[in-house]
This record gives sequence, C-alpha cells and structure tokens, in this order.
Amino acid sequence: MRTQYRTRRITPGLLLAPTAGQMLIAGRDGHHYLIDGPRTELVTRIHPPLPKPMGMGNGLYHETDRPNTTWACDMDGLKQLDTAPASPLEKDGPWRRIATRIPDFRLAMP
Repeated sequence: MRTQYRTRRITPGLLLAPTAGQMLIAGRDGHHYLIDGPRTELVTRIHPPLPKPMGMGNGLYHETDRPNTTWACDMDGLKQLDTAPASPLEKDGPWRRIATRIPDFRLAMP
C-alpha cells in the first residue's frame, strides 16, 4: 500500500495536517529539538502511540485547530510531542537532522 503525507482525520475531534516547515534535530546527548522557523523547542515528552490510519505517511504533523500541537507519525503509530521553548547549546553538538519521512523512522526519548 502506498503511504501519503497529507491531512488525515484521526478521530472525530482530531484532524492532523502535514508540517512541512518543521524539522527535528538531535544532539550528541540524545535530546531532541523541534525547529519551526525562528522558534526552537525542546521535546520534553513523547506520549504513548495511537494507532495510525492505514496508508498514513511518516513525518511531523500538527493539529489543524491547534497549530502548536505537534505529532510525529513513525513505525509505532502517532505520538504527541510535548515541547518547551529552548535553545540548542553548542556543547551538545554536533547536531544531526532526523529524517522523519523515511519508512523505518522511530522516535524515542534518550
């Protein structure tokens, strides 16, 4: 089955849309940061996964009625991300971008 990175209705009250402008980076210590234009946020918690709809592509999504609520879709399902404003520190480098749209993407806390 072909997967698609597009807007999906997950439950009657939850509509997720792709977030093409965001990226996820990880430092040497394993902390994850969400970069969204000039905003940088530390991922403080990854919620337990919900089942994802068949054919839903891996990647970062946001709720259409709450754009600052980010979800990651990976091999395990849909995971809501709790974040807090932060700045990546030089001492935690080198930083690497996490490829969120590949088939074997899995997001876990350090």
